[in-house]
Amino acid sequence: MLTLYENTFPRLGDLVVTVSHLLTSRMAQLGVPRDKMLLIPNGYDEELFAPSISGEEVREQYGLKDFPVVIYMSTFWQFERGLHEIALDAFKEVTRRIPDARLLMVGGGNLPVSSLIAERGLEDRVMPTGFVERGKIPELIASADVALHVISDHPFHKASSPMVMPEYMAMGKPIVAPRTGELAYALTGGAGWLVDDARPEPLAGGVVALLKDEAKRREMGLAALKKAQEEYSYGSLAAKLKVAYARLSEG
Repeated sequence: MLTLYENTFPRLGDLVVTVSHLLTSRMAQLGVPRDKMLLIPNGYDEELFAPSISGEEVREQYGLKDFPVVIYMSTFWQFERGLHEIALDAFKEVTRRIPDARLLMVGGGNLPVSSLIAERGLEDRVMPTGFVERGKIPELIASADVALHVISDHPFHKASSPMVMPEYMAMGKPIVAPRTGELAYALTGGAGWLVDDARPEPLAGGVVALLKDEAKRREMGLAALKKAQEEYSYGSLAAKLKVAYARLSEG
């Protein structure tokens, strides 16, 4: 039924809004003219996320001191357990190479996160925060040195636009992630560290390389911030929508 809607309804509209480059290509394959499409991916609120925000209180709260910190934000549901196990396995490999590294796992859900951490012997290195209110997220990101994002090559993930991606970028944080879907576009050109697939070893390799290279982290974080401001801020996305609606009203 969803495929039927996807194949039929977009061609009837005056404007088709997509959330990712893959969906834009999909609509073009279905015969929707490019000039009738508008790409509006998930963005970030400039009033909430800014690289000037301090993460010192979070570091103190979770006992992170001067340790190298990785942040992994998600909603931890059972049906995506495999992805979160990959993230933890990747971080375990990180700790083998950088023993004092710490991981902030941010988010709620029905997955027994503490059990997964204990199974890997990471209780003293991984800090699960549970659900965190929206206003606290920028401080948590600010406390980290590197962000980790794990996504599969499932068509749903390929077509989606992860909400955490522009938020990390807006905070000037380098992201290590698979070269999949919208991530492949957003993090190209030096805005992130992309690996070929979601396996622990390459993900860990990217995290370790960045934790050991402060200059590279700074360079990549600045590139991510610039791209976020130009393409993912609410202001830039609203301006695109305004132009599109104006064109429709004139037509």
